[in-house]
Amino acid sequence: MKMNSIVFKMMLPLVITSVVVVGMTLAITQTYLRTVIEDIFVNQQVHHLKKIYNLKMENILSKTEQNGLTIANSQTIKKFVESSDAKNGKISDEMKKKLFDMKQLYHLDTIYIAEKSSRNYFNENGFVQVVDTSHKDNQWFLNTLKSKKRFLINADSDITGSLHIWSDAVIGEVNNPIGLAGCGVNIGNIYKMALEDFNKNSADVMILESSNMIEGISNNPKLSHVSLFKSNLPADKISSILSAQKNHQNLVKYRLKNEDRYVLLIPVTKLDWTIVIDFSKEKFLSSLDGVYDRIIIGGIILLILILIIGSWILTYLLSRPLTRISQAVSKFDLVSDFDATGFKNMGYEVDMICNAFKSSSKILRKTVDKYKYNEELLRNIINAADDMIFFKDEELRYIGCNSAYEKWSLKTLDQIVGKTDQELYPLDIANSHIKIDKMVMEQNKTIITEEKFEKEDGSFVILQVKKSPFYDQDGNLKGLVVVARDMTIIKNMEHDLRTLNATLEKRVEDKTLELQHSNEILERNIADLNILNTQLRSAKESALQAAQARSNFISGISHELRTPLNAIINFTDQAIEDFDDMLEDKELQTDTKNFLHRVIVNSRHLLQLINDLLEFTKIEAGKMDYKLEKIDVNQTLQMAYNNTYSLLNGTDVKFNLELHVSPLVALVDSRRLLQVILNLLSNAIKFTNKGKVELRSYVQDEMIIIEVEDTGKGIPTDKQKTVFEPFMQVNNTDNGTGLGLGLAKRMCDDMGIEILLTSIEGSGTTFQLMIKKNIS
Repeated sequence: MKMNSIVFKMMLPLVITSVVVVGMTLAITQTYLRTVIEDIFVNQQVHHLKKIYNLKMENILSKTEQNGLTIANSQTIKKFVESSDAKNGKISDEMKKKLFDMKQLYHLDTIYIAEKSSRNYFNENGFVQVVDTSHKDNQWFLNTLKSKKRFLINADSDITGSLHIWSDAVIGEVNNPIGLAGCGVNIGNIYKMALEDFNKNSADVMILESSNMIEGISNNPKLSHVSLFKSNLPADKISSILSAQKNHQNLVKYRLKNEDRYVLLIPVTKLDWTIVIDFSKEKFLSSLDGVYDRIIIGGIILLILILIIGSWILTYLLSRPLTRISQAVSKFDLVSDFDATGFKNMGYEVDMICNAFKSSSKILRKTVDKYKYNEELLRNIINAADDMIFFKDEELRYIGCNSAYEKWSLKTLDQIVGKTDQELYPLDIANSHIKIDKMVMEQNKTIITEEKFEKEDGSFVILQVKKSPFYDQDGNLKGLVVVARDMTIIKNMEHDLRTLNATLEKRVEDKTLELQHSNEILERNIADLNILNTQLRSAKESALQAAQARSNFISGISHELRTPLNAIINFTDQAIEDFDDMLEDKELQTDTKNFLHRVIVNSRHLLQLINDLLEFTKIEAGKMDYKLEKIDVNQTLQMAYNNTYSLLNGTDVKFNLELHVSPLVALVDSRRLLQVILNLLSNAIKFTNKGKVELRSYVQDEMIIIEVEDTGKGIPTDKQKTVFEPFMQVNNTDNGTGLGLGLAKRMCDDMGIEILLTSIEGSGTTFQLMIKKNIS
């Protein structure tokens, strides 16, 4: 500091005066006010520390609450709680590292996760235990789930073994939680915080519950969960604590072993705690470097008085040079520099101020020149833009625009600046602009709109308008910036493109309909082909069946022809051989008659086979002749009965005939009808070994019904549909040609007679002929 400095000239008498005053104050304080000042000082400092501790505790609780919520809201932790691992007490290394990182990040002593249903409890080291909710210290688990709150703050030592402040937060929805997560702060942090401003060797911190149960004590960690009255603490200390509680005092003084001590009670409402700090008065003052140093406060008060006096001196010493400086400053502008002449011998500081003003004037001029350059550059950039750009102030008056907007509006910048939309545009357009401008400024956001204008030639122009608010350097809204882009060509192109798309879509739709029509035709053709294939397969099967049937027929007819021929030959040879002896031997004559009778029977059978073959051949060739005439059907049935009765050959089968009481007249071929009845009767007799065979007639609904019923072996269900086809037999072991029922069916069809079949395998068969009754 220079000798001619104004500060030096001012501070020298002030320093001398301050030293004298402080010395006198210290002497008086030491002699008369020591005890009073110490007590007052202790009370003031403790009151100050109490507020600090309350703030620190609130900060600890707030951070613990926030950290607990942050952990519970983590999506990674939520996915883990929902996983099967959490329910089975398993945790991956990756999840343990995630917990460890969060613990380090939030400076936590403890971090945990608990799954609701299994109550599995995890920390950064893995699975810890299953929470036993029956234990009183674990009621936090159920209380948090049932609280319907996002989190709860509490304190316990069950999980960790030492007292912690816990933030237990719900994972998932409050009404449907899936688990808990949170963190804990060791009570040692509170001890450390409370002892920071006390002598640690002469102070201790104790935490009491509302019921005066000791939760923890700094100098005796084992003394916890013990009633204050049952503890081994000094009686004077316990008495002072109880006195403070009773009288609602925060600071109480007591003596212990000839030493003055204090107990400070700091309530923590959220945890229902009271933090009790016990400290030595002497050591407390010593830890704060002694009370005497604090007496400087009195000296400072005196110094303020001295400064008031010194300010007059300072004003006198500085007023003259400062007046000259202000006059010189008022003369320089952006063109001329600051003139520092006439300030010699005014002091070192005045010289510094003058030089600073001179430098500042040069810097200011350079700054203004740079500002003008930047302003001109910005104006050129805006004018170079094809889009229309203009600005409005808070009152929605135009404060500037670019050349594109001047050209579009057919107005100059001077004609635009200071005007409102109502002064530049028709009323309806102006009101629309003002409405959107107010929305931008009120909602403090950018709004993009499309506006359509009609030009003087009748054409329309479409503008895309973007309006945004702008602010000063302090963040105050100063107006809005508008950028408008001519979108007419683009919109026309979009319209043309939509038209083209519609045309293409129409063509695609037409082609789609053509393809659908073609597909329908193709599907019908495929369906026809499927039907044709089905018919071909059916025809193939029928052909195979017919081929098999013809093969069976050839085999059967060969047997049928050989059997009667062999019988005729054998019986004839026997008759010829015995012919000479037969004239004299009557017994031989009887045998010969029997032989000849069998020859006749086999001849007739052979004749019937040949007739069936001839009839089938005629039917196949379409040459079957019918002679339709009115006959009494009962007569034909009687004749058929008489001709077939001898086929029973003395068996136990009963052959019954039941005819309608009156004649049944129908228009049919009597010979063909007889042939059909004989065929049905011969089959019934042939396949019936016991029981009966019945031939009957009756009238039903103007129809003549003829039935041939037997109790034979019946026809299987799968054979009933093919039994009327030529060459088809119920069983390949049955004798016959397989033509009988086929011929009967063809003859009935040709004569207009409906033939029906009812059969139960093992119970018998009934053939029914339905003939239209002739009533003319």
